[in-house]
Amino acid sequence: MGSRGALLLNLCLIAADGGAVAGAATPASYHGAGRTSVAAVAAVSSGQDAGSAQVRLGELGEKDRGGPDGRSDSRPGAGPSGAGTPPLLAESAAPGGTAEPAVGAAARTDTAQPVPEPSGYRTDEYRAPTPATLAGARVVTTPEAERLWRAKVPFIDVLPRAPKPKGLPEGTVWRPKPRSDIPGSVWLVDTGYGALAPVMETYLMDGLRAATMGNPAKPVVFYCQRDCWMSWNAAKRAVAAGYSSVIWYPDGTDGWAEAGLPLEPREPAPRPDE
Repeated sequence: MGSRGALLLNLCLIAADGGAVAGAATPASYHGAGRTSVAAVAAVSSGQDAGSAQVRLGELGEKDRGGPDGRSDSRPGAGPSGAGTPPLLAESAAPGGTAEPAVGAAARTDTAQPVPEPSGYRTDEYRAPTPATLAGARVVTTPEAERLWRAKVPFIDVLPRAPKPKGLPEGTVWRPKPRSDIPGSVWLVDTGYGALAPVMETYLMDGLRAATMGNPAKPVVFYCQRDCWMSWNAAKRAVAAGYSSVIWYPDGTDGWAEAGLPLEPREPAPRPDE
């Protein structure tokens, strides 16, 4: 390709059934297994050769890929390209300091049919209406969650986020999607899947043990976003592990932000597979 002129690079990654999900023992996206995902890359360079073109990875069809808000990435390109600019590999981002809206999630209504508790863990369609109950755990509203937070009860977020890909070219900038969290929370990322690889189950249990200071009777709150089975699964897994004061906050950061309560930027606790 010539050293000058317009360079248009389109890369498409198709992830269908059987696509690996980091941290999950069985493939499943945040929005459900078996759907086709599309990640598209578009890079335009003028007056450069291919070696210095800036590349930006945005997520299209994020609802199917497993993004937390069901939106595609409509942000403009990440700045002008120039000689020496490293490639930019990024998930779609929400503005820092704001809750990520539950666009695309099924709306709750007074006439909606109640969702029954499954006998086991939810293993697909994670972004969908959840049960109103969780056997062995207490379910709380936003005002109740706020009281627990003010009482310094530990909060654990389990929202999924894609891990940094291995084997990126040298100089590539990895920009993960930011998360605005309930202050003081621990983010145990990707621990709400219906099946966890042993290394991720250990990551969850180690984080839970640290949050409760080794006391399985100590109250602990699990959350994610509204209509998110990830937090239901993680809380259920804590109950199964013998924790006797598990609390599930189903409205998560959506309900928290709607109540005008504070959020703060958060990074996940270091995960063992990165």
